[in-house]
Amino acid sequence: GRRLWTDETPWGDAFVSGIKHLGATQLPGSLPAFERLYQAATDTPDEYGREFEIPDEALGLFGFRAIEVDPVTAMKFKIADFSTGIRNARRQFTGPLLRGGEISPEQVVDQFQIANNALYNVQNKIFKDYYDGRLLGATERQLDNEFADRVSNISLRFLKAGRFRPFVPSENIEQAFRDNALAIGRPNAYLQSREFLRSLIARYNNLPLGGSLPVIENPFRQILGEGITSQMSETTPQGLKVNLTNPVVPRTGSTQTNMNQTAEQGQKVFGATDPIFGS
Repeated sequence: GRRLWTDETPWGDAFVSGIKHLGATQLPGSLPAFERLYQAATDTPDEYGREFEIPDEALGLFGFRAIEVDPVTAMKFKIADFSTGIRNARRQFTGPLLRGGEISPEQVVDQFQIANNALYNVQNKIFKDYYDGRLLGATERQLDNEFADRVSNISLRFLKAGRFRPFVPSENIEQAFRDNALAIGRPNAYLQSREFLRSLIARYNNLPLGGSLPVIENPFRQILGEGITSQMSETTPQGLKVNLTNPVVPRTGSTQTNMNQTAEQGQKVFGATDPIFGS
């Protein structure tokens, strides 16, 4: 049975005296809780015939009480973290590339992949949080109401379906690249890489959450010696090679050679019939 001791136990009176002393001296004000703990252990009802359970009384004695989980309220904080994570992921693309100075198409593609990997992780987390909330008793309507006015309807649909919605640079971002290129009198690296970025968006769009994005080789990669390093970001996802040290800008005599190399790299990734890099 559950009884740990009885009133007939030889040391029963000493235990009662000891527990009362402990309740009075060590935890002032908790004597009733100690008495209920003793009643729970001995299956002894109180003066009103109530019986007590050890777990509840023991937890209450030390300041712990069972608190009902409120997944709907918790989701407010999850959504706030989600919104912050989206902004931070986008900054992985805009921050390093739009602060001025010369950049290369290789850098644009690298940062685009980094930003989408970060965004994938953010969406994957809120996807898990949403269905954890459902498991904890929240209804679909309750959770959807929390997302209303905070997350777009299309983003919520992707989230609930467990599908990835990639980062797509806005017109304002594209204009910023144009302005920066004009300011330094150099070619627009974003424009040079835009068609490849669109191919990446098509590859990423609607991929299932719960895993990771595929590692796709950057066709603009410029290999400089055996070392591959990055000066642009410290958040390079595992498996994504980055080489941004002294990016090579094609000059007049080597333009055709570099274009051919880029086409060859693109065909390795997307195939010889690709509309961008195919022959």
